[in-house]
Amino acid sequence: MPYQIETVDDLVRILKEHPEWRERLREVLLTDEERQLPELVRELVSAVRELVQSHQQALTRLDRLEESQRRLIQSHQQLIESHQQLSESHRQLVESHQRLSESHQQLVENHQRLSESHRQLVESHQRLSESHQQLVESHQQAIARLDRLEAIVEDIRKVQVRLEADIAVLKGDVMELKFDRRGAALFGPHLRRPKVVPVADFVDELREAGHPLSEEEWGQLFALDGLLTGRHPRTGEQIYFAVELSWIIHHDDVQRAVERANLLRRCGIDAYPAVVGQGVHPDAGEALASNRVLMMLNGALYERGILAE
Repeated sequence: MPYQIETVDDLVRILKEHPEWRERLREVLLTDEERQLPELVRELVSAVRELVQSHQQALTRLDRLEESQRRLIQSHQQLIESHQQLSESHRQLVESHQRLSESHQQLVENHQRLSESHRQLVESHQRLSESHQQLVESHQQAIARLDRLEAIVEDIRKVQVRLEADIAVLKGDVMELKFDRRGAALFGPHLRRPKVVPVADFVDELREAGHPLSEEEWGQLFALDGLLTGRHPRTGEQIYFAVELSWIIHHDDVQRAVERANLLRRCGIDAYPAVVGQGVHPDAGEALASNRVLMMLNGALYERGILAE
């Protein structure tokens, strides 16, 4: 049936209803170039895609290139720093070499001074050896003089010992003589009717009375330095004192006085120990206290013994 086309819309409607007419219409309306345009567009799109892909690949390569460049720059920077460090090391090496040269120079100078000191030391050693030899000779001479001096000192010591012994004997004799003359007066302020008793006669009478003592014990009584009798100041009883006389009273003096007073008591004599002297040694203190020994020093009564009771 015939189609009535009055407007463009009618044409569009008809073309939609008959799609096959479109191609025929294109052949009539379009030139060959215009008909090829879609293919060209497709080719252009394809080319654009390829171009985009190439561009993306180029960007990727560019990024890689930039990364490589960054790494190259970093490597270059590290190379610069390494070069600076190498330069600094070289500078320090140069300085070290200079110091080493200076040290070497000082070492040479020190070696020269050491050689000089060694030479002086050798000379000093030689002088010291000579001085040592002289000292040995002087020492030997000094030893010889010392030996002679020791012999002289030993002789003087022996003389001094003899003199001290003689002086001790003389002091003992003087004290015994003084006690024989002044003993009664010495004990007078502390004892009633004091009297010095002759030791030899008194002991001999005891021995004749037959008291049982050994010869050694009788010898001890005969060795009494002094014997004094008197009456106790309070009780009035007659008592005796076995007296040891010593310039300096020692522990042995106290013990002898105690032992000899005990021997007299074994013979029935009411006897007590006494020591008389000018001074007392510290070793006599305990014996004096434990045995109640009467002690008189330089005429003064220091320990009252039996008189304190």
